[in-house]
Formats: sequence, C-alpha cells, structure tokens
Amino acid sequence: MENTERRRLILQKLRSTDTSVTGRELAELCRVSRQIIVSDIAMLRAEGARILATSQGYLIEKDRKSETMEIPLYCPDRDALRRELDIIVDNGGMIRGVSVEYGLYGKISCALDLCSRRDIRKWHEELDAQKLQPLSMIAGGKHSFYVEMENAEAGEEILRLLKEAGYLREETHQSEEA
Repeated sequence: MENTERRRLILQKLRSTDTSVTGRELAELCRVSRQIIVSDIAMLRAEGARILATSQGYLIEKDRKSETMEIPLYCPDRDALRRELDIIVDNGGMIRGVSVEYGLYGKISCALDLCSRRDIRKWHEELDAQKLQPLSMIAGGKHSFYVEMENAEAGEEILRLLKEAGYLREETHQSEEA
C-alpha cells in the first residue's frame, strides 16, 4: 500500500468513528507496523489534519469550526521567513505545519504549531541552538505552510498580505477540514 493511500485510509477510519482508534488497530488495518502509523499520523498533522493522540488512541478533532489552507510560499532567507511567519500569526493564522519538495526524497513535512510571535521566537532560538536550518532553506526557499484560520476572511487577509510582501506563490488551495 502506498503512503498516500495508507494515510487516506487512516483519515477515513478516524473520521468514520466517534471513538478513539488505537495505533495497533490502524497498523492492522493498513498491514504495517505501529511505528509506521505514528509516522503517518505526524505527516497528516503536518499537513493540517486535526488528529488528537489520547491514552486510548487517535481521534479526529471534530468540534472546531476552522479552515486549514496550504499556502505555497517563497522566501530567500531566514529574515524573510520570520516576516512571513509574523504576517500569518499577526492576522489570526496558526501555522500547523510545513512541507517542502526535496528532490528524490519528495515531499518532506513536519508539524510546527506556531500561534504567536513568542512561539516563532522560541522556534528560531531552538533552530539556532541546534545549528539547524528551516526546511524552506534546504529547499531553496520554496515551501508550503499549513495554516489554520477561524474563517475564510482571515485567510483572504493573510493571502493578501503575503502577496503584497512578495512571498506568495500562486498555487494556493484549501485543504479539507480535518
């Protein structure tokens, strides 16, 4: 089973029930190890899926009325990245994850959960402490953020400001509410 198909199956299973589903159950359903499921859950979260991990298993968070949008961006350096992040959180966006296309590796994603300038500052400090570069820098500045917003108007304002600043690439699209 391909990664994309397996992740779709995981989301389908989680959306079809109001009770938690254990990692073991998902692993049996997909015929993979529980560790693969843990990795898939992390990837789905990075792409904006609202999956909660509880002591009883995984659940889809269904009671929120927010929208998640994948926003394709380009920034040439870390200062520009910081300005991108500030624009998003200053206008009501919550950056849930980031992804980049990276040659033979394909799409690389990770969760961020940045909701304020304080979160952004701490994230940058952690990158510096570990002597790491943001994913966008290893991918030549091209990246996509998965941004959760309270409503479509907030999303439109964020897109307008990112475009005015010259960071927005044109392939923006809504993702399914998770």
